[in-house]
Amino acid sequence: MIAETTPQELNGTAFGLFNFIWSVLMVIVSWLRDIYSAEFTIY
Repeated sequence: MIAETTPQELNGTAFGLFNFIWSVLMVIVSWLRDIYSAEFTIY
């Protein structure tokens, strides 16, 4: 996939990489939210 990337597609690749990182952060945030909600449920 990287080998097929041309200079004209670099902008789209960077945007896709940003979306990938953002989605990973959203997964981590929801995971932390589940942990905190579990702790709140204990109290």
